[in-house]
Amino acid sequence: MNTQQAQIVIESLRKGIPPDGFVRQFTVGRKHEIDDLVERLNSHNGTALLLKANYGSGKTHLMKFIREEAMDKNYAVSLVSLDANSGVRFNRMDQIMGAVCRNIQVPGVQNDRGLEPLFDLFTKKICQGKVDHEYFKKLSNSGRWDYSEVLDSKAMFVAIRAWSTGIESVQDTIMDWFYQPYNCQRSMLLKTLVTDLRKFFRDPRPERKFYGDSVFVMNKNGYEQSWAILRDINTLCKQSGLSGFIILFDEFEDVITNLRNIKYLKFRRCKTLLFSRY
Repeated sequence: MNTQQAQIVIESLRKGIPPDGFVRQFTVGRKHEIDDLVERLNSHNGTALLLKANYGSGKTHLMKFIREEAMDKNYAVSLVSLDANSGVRFNRMDQIMGAVCRNIQVPGVQNDRGLEPLFDLFTKKICQGKVDHEYFKKLSNSGRWDYSEVLDSKAMFVAIRAWSTGIESVQDTIMDWFYQPYNCQRSMLLKTLVTDLRKFFRDPRPERKFYGDSVFVMNKNGYEQSWAILRDINTLCKQSGLSGFIILFDEFEDVITNLRNIKYLKFRRCKTLLFSRY
């Protein structure tokens, strides 16, 4: 622990809050539950787990414990906190996908959340100067970048292809798109991520084909592409040398006390959800 970290710990404790990054050092009891959760992480089997308990019983603390334990075991983690002001509804998978992308944390990357550290790690390991890499050949059709054998989402394919150019403004557009997929204009995405980058790839598809294939849309066919993006994030994690991807949802109790808030009228009642996919 360095001086800055020590100061953060002291300030958190002064406020009565377990310090982020050191939650495990301030966790007492719950041995049976913790052992079970750690075993689930060690098993590398995809699973979903619902944690339900009374107010003040330590669900949020346990979520943070799981996040630290998972990252220590080399998993990328996204912890999404849902409250009356978050504007994320469980019946809007595109909103959930955006929140998950915004909160991704990669092991070894301090104070930086979101897609950038994961995409940088992936493109550095797979795409940059790796034309003979077997996975790169499947990802990009041997560098032609006209289709992919390994990604489920058309949107993710376009995003990774554009990200690998290293152009900062293009990468900013990708993050805006994935963080708020319900707000981006398709014409702008097409121009920035396809038309203006054609010198970097050999995709013969005309621009209208990207509209016809709903490449830039996340909310059609039962949010099919939003689900596919989450599967692809897991794939990117594994191919980047990580153990996999874990998603944690923490639903705060003020959801119950703010039921008149229109954002929550369609929420289905639940407590804290742990969803892990490896």
